[in-house]
Amino acid sequence: MICRSVFSFLCLSALPCVAAEPVTLFPNSDFEAGTLANWTAAGAAFTRQPTYHDNTAARGNIPCGLQGNYWIGTYENYDGVTGAPGDTRGDTPVGTLTSQSFAIQKRYITFLMGGGNHAGGTGVKLVCEGVEYPMSTGFDSEAMAPVTFDAQALAGKSATLVIFDQETGGWGHINADNFQASDEPAPTGFRLTPGIPAADSPTIGYDQAQRPQFHFTSRRNWLNDPNGMVFDGEKYHFFFQHNPLGTGWGNMTWGHAVSTDMIHWRQLNHALRPYQVEGRSGTIFSGSAVRDFNNSLGVQVSSRNTLAAFFTYAHSPFYQALAYSTDGGVTWNYHNDGKAVVPNQGFDDGERDPKVFWHEASQKWVMVLWVHNGPGRVRFFTSTNLKDWNFASDLMRDWAFECMDMFPLKVDGNPAQTKWVICDASYDYEIGSFNGTTFQTEAGPFHASSGSFYAAQSFNQAPNGRVVQIGWMNGGPDSASAYGVPFNQQMSFPCELSLRTTPDGVRLCANPVSEISSLVTSTYQAADQPLNATNLLAGIGGLDLVDLSMEFEPRTATQVVIDLPRTTVRYNVSSSTLTFTDVNGNAISLVDGAVTQRAGRVKLRLLLDRLSLEGYTFDGEKFGSQYVSPSNGTTTPAIYAVGGQGWVNSLSVKKLASAWTPETPLSTTIINPGFDDGIPSGGSFQSTVPGWTTFGDWAGAAGRWDDSGNALTQAAGYPDFTGLGAASLKARNAANENRAGLFQSLGRVALADIGKTFTLGADLGARITDGAGNYSHTGELTVSFRKGLTSGVPGDGGTLLGTAGTRTVTANDAVLPSLASVVPVRYTAAFTPGIEDVGTEVFAVIDLKNVSSSASATNGEKQYIADNVTLSAVVPPLPSGVLAYEGFDYASGNASLSGGAGGRGWAAPWVTVDNGSADVVAGSLAGGARVPAGFDAASAGNRCNLPNGRRGGDFLIRVRTGPSE
Repeated sequence: MICRSVFSFLCLSALPCVAAEPVTLFPNSDFEAGTLANWTAAGAAFTRQPTYHDNTAARGNIPCGLQGNYWIGTYENYDGVTGAPGDTRGDTPVGTLTSQSFAIQKRYITFLMGGGNHAGGTGVKLVCEGVEYPMSTGFDSEAMAPVTFDAQALAGKSATLVIFDQETGGWGHINADNFQASDEPAPTGFRLTPGIPAADSPTIGYDQAQRPQFHFTSRRNWLNDPNGMVFDGEKYHFFFQHNPLGTGWGNMTWGHAVSTDMIHWRQLNHALRPYQVEGRSGTIFSGSAVRDFNNSLGVQVSSRNTLAAFFTYAHSPFYQALAYSTDGGVTWNYHNDGKAVVPNQGFDDGERDPKVFWHEASQKWVMVLWVHNGPGRVRFFTSTNLKDWNFASDLMRDWAFECMDMFPLKVDGNPAQTKWVICDASYDYEIGSFNGTTFQTEAGPFHASSGSFYAAQSFNQAPNGRVVQIGWMNGGPDSASAYGVPFNQQMSFPCELSLRTTPDGVRLCANPVSEISSLVTSTYQAADQPLNATNLLAGIGGLDLVDLSMEFEPRTATQVVIDLPRTTVRYNVSSSTLTFTDVNGNAISLVDGAVTQRAGRVKLRLLLDRLSLEGYTFDGEKFGSQYVSPSNGTTTPAIYAVGGQGWVNSLSVKKLASAWTPETPLSTTIINPGFDDGIPSGGSFQSTVPGWTTFGDWAGAAGRWDDSGNALTQAAGYPDFTGLGAASLKARNAANENRAGLFQSLGRVALADIGKTFTLGADLGARITDGAGNYSHTGELTVSFRKGLTSGVPGDGGTLLGTAGTRTVTANDAVLPSLASVVPVRYTAAFTPGIEDVGTEVFAVIDLKNVSSSASATNGEKQYIADNVTLSAVVPPLPSGVLAYEGFDYASGNASLSGGAGGRGWAAPWVTVDNGSADVVAGSLAGGARVPAGFDAASAGNRCNLPNGRRGGDFLIRVRTGPSE
């Protein structure tokens, strides 16, 4: 018999009245004996248990969150004695683990639970007097979360625990630990899942030979779906599905990058990370983001609009949740602890991928959500505050499956013919009308794109009504294992979408964004030339990154051939097909279907990167994104005809530069440090300060004093300061007029900045303003490094980096004429960037917070002074011993590594990685050609631990007197 609930109103006379610390239910209920003492195993699932240490982290997955040293994990195969760290046995074994009998002494039984979410198949149950009480199943996560079982109705009775694993498919395993008796429930509030880093670690540059140069890739590790694409009024935000812990799919997190042109991207900290709440442990699946331009959410704290991100919380059953940022995406808050703003609708446990946008005509926010497959169902919701969502309508379409996108476009550029397009992950789409609640189909479904193109999303609120879309180039090789690079997968090149009238009717078209012109280094052009066996590109030199456009007439030719590095493109006249050489050396279609000549002509555009080729015919009426191999193609580019003669109407071959610009370290120079630039200015106060940007609660709250006219005298309450200029920061009598500040950007943290200590100093003081009259006012003047600032009124002081220097200064009229208590005094701030800070824009900031004033002091301004700003950076000496670990992921756990594959240019080849460890031959890490002179490297004890299926690499040994890089 199975009992589904325990009645909590029954009396627990046996339970103590005063809460005490939790205790083990019986000896070894927490598995810390390192054995299964007091437990009985049946079947194969528990034969090598308990698991020792954090075996999930050892194999490159998310940390399991164990308590102590031992836990139960039926997927794991390492008990500290047998096997090796990271070893696994898979999901096939099944069995049960039954505890000894114990007395229920406290109201609650608490424990940690993870693994597969299979009700009745994986989990733990309590058996008491022949009745089974389900306690918990897993959460489809290796990370264990706290769980509480209310045993109030069973007080004083004897019971046993049964941990069971009867599943053999995906997530067919269970994780469990630390069964305790407690007077209080286990905490189940919000917390980020332990072990997911704030940034990719260790950081790495973009200089690998096989890294795509103008297609987005993460610095390292796995990526897939584009997420949260939005323009915030100044820059584009691009979020993406990301595994921070490895080059395979898993641990879904929102990576984050920003750009001003959609070409040059800078990756920032991870924006949204997996979390646990209410006993659930989930990851962050796909979604969208909007700029809350009208403060619908009601959390805006400065002149900068809030960014609101909607995502799927991936714990079955999935739901849709909200996070927001008030500082331009630097930091994020999970609304209502990450609980549902749109609960699961009951159609599918995996309902996902909310697309949110503003609908101007109805003055509401709209959410488009995929909720069911077979029959396909897309659900529309509306909201006025981004928190409360109301059902609007359902669109029943069998073609629709996940990652929905929706946007308006003008047919042939005509505003009077604006239509809406709705599409799914596979790029099936329909064209129609949308009134804010219901989509009405007018044409379709059609299919766009070809090859490796999936889950595309468009930027919300892009300037001038542009619709620009980026897709995940799925289905390609595992880049990490195939090419020895530290990342896996890439995005398509951003394309601007349009609706155009074609011979087949109105269709969706895609063309590379015009911003690609910023990468062009040279252009070869030709026009009105015969196309025959002669190479049209003879003399053009080598090609690498290419943007090629061509319009031609095949005429009597049977083929038109374009030989490029890494691939060959052919137009086959008899079949009207366009093929390319794929990663396997086969000729396959570049775009779907026939490319039929129009008036005897074919129009083609190609974008060639290190690992990909994208093709567009007739201005993007058909387009395809495909992977190519570095080992294919030719070093001699050529365009020629086979079997006859054609004609080239126009040809443009543009060589492109890399979009990965060299990272510039943070500046160590302050512009206008003494506030003297531009003096004399013609007045004693200016609200504009050369080199500095101001913010404050009112216009003129921050500015600069000019003493060139000798008006700033001690008799007027001014203390001495350096030079003729000083920063002025003011508060005044009106409510909420107590803040002011100045700042300047030092740039963004680069890899070279990691470990440096930056020191910012300034002289901080005040002015005595009212003269005699028994008044005083007190303010906090701060010098600091910060991120996420906003200028203007009221502006935003951002988020502190490192430690600040704060002076609390009181201006009291009793000190006139000495001014001793307000004379500027030196204060300093310090900031040492870490891995998580790479890509972060850093500001030098001086700001005021007026904290109090006497009644008479409220009449008029309270004035404070800053001067003589300095900035320095110190690189600490390198420590001796192991400094860094460099390696790459290999999914199979077996790989032959060489200096070239390793990516660091060591002199000797690396050994084969097999079964979790590898011998490193003494001296094999001697410096190669790329290593700085005088560098000395050696193997650390000649052996490195390399968990099976994860990483191979080397330890870098450096001494204090060694080189700095």
